[in-house]
Amino acid sequence: PVKNMSYRTSQIAEAEAVLNKHASAAPPSANTFFPEVAEMEANREEQPNPQRVAVVTGANKGIGLEVVRQLALEGVTVVLTARDEKRGTDAVESLRRSGLPNVFFHQLDVQDPAGAAALAEFVRTRFGKLDILVINPQHDPQ
Repeated sequence: PVKNMSYRTSQIAEAEAVLNKHASAAPPSANTFFPEVAEMEANREEQPNPQRVAVVTGANKGIGLEVVRQLALEGVTVVLTARDEKRGTDAVESLRRSGLPNVFFHQLDVQDPAGAAALAEFVRTRFGKLDILVINPQHDPQ
């Protein structure tokens, strides 16, 4: 019985070691999947900017537009994106007329990798950082 007890204690110690090893490992972050975000994070210290910057995709109407409005009301600088340039610029103009000057437009089709890269470059050069990313899926009834 004593030998069996020490064996179980050894198993418990091994299990604890494995759990502790995994608990201390950092979970994957968005930067793992979006290298452009990782680069902006690395440059954040070089370009101090106390104002928060957000990107909201699919934001020319509905929930996305309201997310943009609420963020802008909180003082966040928001980049509103949409596939349709006219609808996107119309949405930004409407928000600006309602007293929200901190909203900008950038055309984006999230299915186009080149468009995502262009958006990342726009945010990097214009604002130097990205604090909030809202991926708002758009349902486009055919």
